[in-house]
Amino acid sequence: MLQFNALVQLPNETSNHQVLMVCNEWIAGSPHSKLKRELEEHKHEEHGYSITTPQEEFTSERIIADEYDLVGVKYCTFDDDGNIWRSEIVSNKRNTAHNISIRVYSESHSPQFQKPDAKKPYLIKMLLENLDRQLIMAGSASHNLGF
Repeated sequence: MLQFNALVQLPNETSNHQVLMVCNEWIAGSPHSKLKRELEEHKHEEHGYSITTPQEEFTSERIIADEYDLVGVKYCTFDDDGNIWRSEIVSNKRNTAHNISIRVYSESHSPQFQKPDAKKPYLIKMLLENLDRQLIMAGSASHNLGF
């Protein structure tokens, strides 16, 4: 199993609707996805939706309460060799902080499948470009993500 995990602090002015829009744009622009048309139809929805095809699944959900605003996004692709590639994003915005967790991993049902090296998800670069260049990796004052 290949895995990439990151916990990133967003500027508190960033809305979870913006996070949903960037996640939508990320998958719609991916060369690995064929959901561009379907995602385009939903790009302005604020509360979540689900799209499923035989090779891909995209699900988003948003919950807003008095003290928090939560967004969850899950994207899966399935290839013909029995490999599953998953991306899971959770954004938690409170009055005092806005954190986003990004987890990308793959599973294989075939022991012979040779997986490429894990890479940083392009979503992190998109967050930097679209939301605010002051993203902070949790646990450090500042972190150069190498983009």
